[in-house]
Amino acid sequence: NTLNFNVVATTPMHYLHRCLRAVNASRNVTALAMYLVYLSTVAYNLLRWSPNEVAVAAVTLARFAHTQQGWSRNLAHYSHTTAQQIAPVMRDLWRLWRSVYDSGQPATYIRDKFTTPQYCEAALFAPPELLGSPVSTPREIRRVLLPVHAQH
Repeated sequence: NTLNFNVVATTPMHYLHRCLRAVNASRNVTALAMYLVYLSTVAYNLLRWSPNEVAVAAVTLARFAHTQQGWSRNLAHYSHTTAQQIAPVMRDLWRLWRSVYDSGQPATYIRDKFTTPQYCEAALFAPPELLGSPVSTPREIRRVLLPVHAQH
């Protein structure tokens, strides 16, 4: 019994398509979520999160940025995650997005790819200001993660 060198590393892209289907994502949300996942591949600090968590955070951020809807019960069901698990991942992914949006670094080539019409110019979409403070408050994160009717 040998491996025949058939070893595969799981990445957030493996989970992304399932997450996007769970929320019935639009083309713009899909492109932005893909962009965020691509950015995560060059960020050392995001390696501490599981690929599933990065994919869920990317979809949640993309949904919030485009539709002001964040967390989804379907997403929770299909990803087997909770809003509390995803909050710190979202914060790290948002910081990376903000950095690349402001300076183009560290992922200029990824940014260039996602400024094309094929990817709905996702890289030109500004990160939401909601998570703008260096340490977002639990209330701000809850606003993104919880449905509107559950925030009271």
